Amino acid sequence: MNKMNGTGVVSQLYKCDVDEGISSFANDPAKAGQSLRPCLDKMLKYIPPKEFQETNIYLGATDGMRLLELQNRSQSRIILDVVQKTIQSYPFHFCEAWILTGAQEGAFGWITVNYLLKSFLQYSWEGIWIHPEPIQTYGLLDLGSLSTQLTFIPNNVFRNMPAKMNIHLYGYNYTIYTQSYPCYGQQQSIRKYIATLLKGKDLNTRIENPCYLKGYETMLTLDSIFGNPCTSTQKPSPYNGTQNFTVFGSGEPAKCSQGLKAIFNFTACGRSTTCSFDRVYQPAIHGNFYATSEFFHVFQFLNLTLMRPSLYKTKRTIEEFCTRNWIEVNAAYPNEKHEQLRDYCISANYIYILLVNGYKFNSSTWENIVFDKKIGQTDIGWTLGYMLNHTNMISSKPPEKIKTQSNTVWSSVSSLLGLTTLLSVLLNAIHFKQKDESKIQPLAGKLDCGY
Repeated sequence: MNKMNGTGVVSQLYKCDVDEGISSFANDPAKAGQSLRPCLDKMLKYIPPKEFQETNIYLGATDGMRLLELQNRSQSRIILDVVQKTIQSYPFHFCEAWILTGAQEGAFGWITVNYLLKSFLQYSWEGIWIHPEPIQTYGLLDLGSLSTQLTFIPNNVFRNMPAKMNIHLYGYNYTIYTQSYPCYGQQQSIRKYIATLLKGKDLNTRIENPCYLKGYETMLTLDSIFGNPCTSTQKPSPYNGTQNFTVFGSGEPAKCSQGLKAIFNFTACGRSTTCSFDRVYQPAIHGNFYATSEFFHVFQFLNLTLMRPSLYKTKRTIEEFCTRNWIEVNAAYPNEKHEQLRDYCISANYIYILLVNGYKFNSSTWENIVFDKKIGQTDIGWTLGYMLNHTNMISSKPPEKIKTQSNTVWSSVSSLLGLTTLLSVLLNAIHFKQKDESKIQPLAGKLDCGY
């Protein structure tokens, strides 16, 4: 493997999309393994046969599996075992299957962003890799279904705590702040908000939701809101999970925003300037950021990703969309999935509150955020960063001037597959991607993978 000061120099070569994450097969674990076969079969055609045994496979699970781990630990282990056996039935070298913590997911994503932006090393005109000076890094904002992550290098020294992580790449040390907020992902926050709407209400009457567009109406079950650890403590009593209730939209952005703020505990921070919400320590925001995943998808729909609009313009755009009529909006976007279209108003308001009231972005720092899902032709995600971190533990070629790798070079290739909605095949790493919050080996943990 080509390396620079102990860390691999790599590029993404291929990705393979899958329809569902492995956690969705909790009631039928055998299908979790089968769901990966189409992409594994494509790898058989993509990787030269003589390199099969040199291609290492890692499976890392995230949000969906973190949630399942909280709900049913034994079931999550069964799924990981089934998936491992499926991968082992192929002629590749399987290394491990494990569940990342939210902090690790954020840290690996931060590594990906800064590697792609050449913050760690650059290819010089002399044909060698060099470390750029001065060091300028980007922070990462990531929003999944279950959790959200904030990762960056603070401007000043910050407290020694779990959110403080040391990373060694390309011969240099980086001390980052990486905080994960379980149950504050997009879908879980929507469920938490709807749970507040139901509190003390007669479920036989229609429930108003100011975050749904006017003219929208739907029927939900109690289990669809309270059937997970993030909202289970808010269950009404008596409780019947199959009970239906009707929710209708009133399209009132001010009431929507006010109600969403109630799912955060901002008062717990008091007057502290180093606290986000729920009494969580956070150094002051510093530098530029990339906002990806649902941050990007929601704002892309609202045309807020290209021109870096001001904070005022962003708020106005959200308010204007939330006051539109559902029938008109539904007709205007026939290709949007029903549930996604329904949730754009509540999701956009939630993102605004999280970034402004939670993370403390303001009118001056807002335009430092880039909303995107790719840098160049490479997807922003944790898989590339995961692999780069582990190349510190992979033996390198004899010393030489390190140049960009050819796509045909497969000697000593490790593979990383990322699985939730896609599988990313990266040179030197293929990794299955999912999502969760359990005890696993630390960021700098040693891999037992025959290196």
